[in-house]
Amino acid sequence: MPEFRITVSDIDYGAAAELLLDMVGEKADASDSKALRLLSGMANAAGTLPKKAVNALPQNVKDEILVSLVNNFKDKLIGAVESKAAAKGVTLTIDDIAAKKSGNQK
Repeated sequence: MPEFRITVSDIDYGAAAELLLDMVGEKADASDSKALRLLSGMANAAGTLPKKAVNALPQNVKDEILVSLVNNFKDKLIGAVESKAAAKGVTLTIDDIAAKKSGNQK
């Protein structure tokens, strides 16, 4: 079975967080992650996730938010990727998706 590893070096954190929160359709209020609770609070206060505010956060907080979203909602993320592949005629079964913060922080 092939295993793929994806390393991301450039990302619009605000847009990615907004996309992932929209995808999961769940609140992050109950998460163990302080960053996710902060993100949820910002989204609740503003009505929508303020992308500029997320992008203005310190790098380590942005990384924690994205890692937490991917790891806490991996089943929904996997389903979305598999559905997108199926729409393109590609049969794909993803066993797992996991994210971790890199030791190479900016």
